[in-house]
Amino acid sequence: MISTFRNKFFVMAAAAIVWATFHSNVSFAQTTGNTIGVGCDHNARVLWKATNGSISLWEMNSNAQFVRYKTYGPYGGWDPEAISVGCDNFTRVLWNNTNGSISLWLVDPNLNFVSYKQYGPYSGFTAESISTDPNNDQTRVVWRNTSGQRSFWVLDANLNYIRSQVYGPYFGYNP
Repeated sequence: MISTFRNKFFVMAAAAIVWATFHSNVSFAQTTGNTIGVGCDHNARVLWKATNGSISLWEMNSNAQFVRYKTYGPYGGWDPEAISVGCDNFTRVLWNNTNGSISLWLVDPNLNFVSYKQYGPYSGFTAESISTDPNNDQTRVVWRNTSGQRSFWVLDANLNYIRSQVYGPYFGYNP
């Protein structure tokens, strides 16, 4: 099964490279976060970031065939960081603002914008990644502090804050 997934991933990556060759103003978001998420429908959602700050969200089926896309932005001061897909097949998009705040988007299985929540800014912290729990569609956001601390947030399926915990820094370790 892993080799099948790996082969499909390489096909999707090759298709993405070919597409990017013809759309040179677009690239994968170069971040520490995820730019590809896979839902329980086995379809991959891909985050592309244009040089002007807009994004293109793609859906590719389990056979690595392109299904659909939606383009959003650009939005002044906002930079897309990462995406995650839950078992509800909704995509979560993490945006960082130049002022340190974040915007979390909820995008439906057809890549249509549904809603958003905005948090921050929090002094010294920058959001760096997002993930979704496959069991309950809770979203996790990881924040990095300039001191080396990490704050782990848990949000419900509608992106409402539930709780958080701060860890570190730990000498000699960098998450």
